[in-house]
Amino acid sequence: GLDVMSAKSAECIKRMPGGHCEQASGEPDCTYSYLEAGEIMLDDLVGIGDYHHFWNTSYTRCAQQVASGLLSPDTECVH
Repeated sequence: GLDVMSAKSAECIKRMPGGHCEQASGEPDCTYSYLEAGEIMLDDLVGIGDYHHFWNTSYTRCAQQVASGLLSPDTECVH
């Protein structure tokens, strides 16, 4: 896994040790806890019902929105 502590200086660890614990207390070394709640697909979260349709039409939809002024002319529509 990702070792975020390896990027912290000794001073940073001393001031803000942070950390996961079983029951978060707000103490400097026990700032958060969590319970596994299952999974959700990002498509479901953002409302993409048909991924292939989304993928094959998103560039065209973006370009049309830029052309009609709904999106900034600086918007980069990606293929």
